[in-house]
This record gives sequence, C-alpha cells and structure tokens, in this order.
Amino acid sequence: MIHNDNTSKVAAVICEYNPFHAGHAYHLAQTRSLGATHIVAIMSGSFVQRGEPAMFSKWSRAKCALACGADLVLELPLPWCMSSAEGFARGGVALAHGLGCVDLLSFGSELGETSPLLQAAEAAVSPLIQEKIRLLLIPRPERKQLRLNLAQTFPGCFRNPTIF
Repeated sequence: MIHNDNTSKVAAVICEYNPFHAGHAYHLAQTRSLGATHIVAIMSGSFVQRGEPAMFSKWSRAKCALACGADLVLELPLPWCMSSAEGFARGGVALAHGLGCVDLLSFGSELGETSPLLQAAEAAVSPLIQEKIRLLLIPRPERKQLRLNLAQTFPGCFRNPTIF
C-alpha cells in the first residue's frame, strides 16, 4: 500500500500506451527523476479514446508500463475511454483523486515546452475567456470574428484560428 507521507511523492500518469513506445518510457523516467517515488499509470483498457479498439492488449501495454517504471497500472473505466479527450482526462483525474494518495499529475507533450500549455490552461479559466466561450454559442457568422479576436488575445492557443 502506498502511504502519502513526507517521504513519498506519488505521481499519476493518465495514458493509453497505444502502442507503448520510447517516448512513454522517457516520460516515466523523467517523472521518476523529477522526484516521484511511486508512479500510478491510469490506462485505457481494450478500447482507447473515442472507442477505438486498442492495437495491443491492455495486458501487454500494462506489462510494458510496469517494465519501464510504473509501479501500478489501473484500468480507466470504459465509459471514460469512450469519451472525448476531455472526458478521458476527467475520468483519469477523478480516478487519481479517488485514490487519496496522488500528489501530482505527470503528463508529456509533443511540443517539448510547457509555456503554450500553461498559457492555454490559464486562458481556459480566465473570466474573459469564459465569457468568450459563452459567446461561441452565438450563430456561426459572428463566431468567426470572435475566434479571430481570441487568437489575437491569446497567440499560440489556436493552430489555425480560421478553421471552425
């Protein structure tokens, strides 16, 4: 049993590992090197995000995760796996929180830097953006201009602000 005391740092990784590759092994190693004493992988089962069948069995993906640094692999329940990326993440975070011992979430990014991710996260919770998101529910012609305005306010948050 993992006890959340002053000497342990439990990290949770919400993942699919479909398939498990060197980047995933690197992520687990980095999580450990940054101070995690225990790593819990919360992984999709036989189906991955949006309901696609996994390329490899959940058993073989879990075995790879354990061999490369995870201490425990838990299966994310199917309803969360069948969800959007946001639902998948929400389910993983809820499961990590429910364990009662997770100190931090560790995630990887193909960007190689965190500043655009932090900017997007800060934007998502700002009152200004919340209001602008509410306005996104307005008819389509007005939405294009609103999205362009958002892209100017928060550069880098949209790959292509003209695509709807």
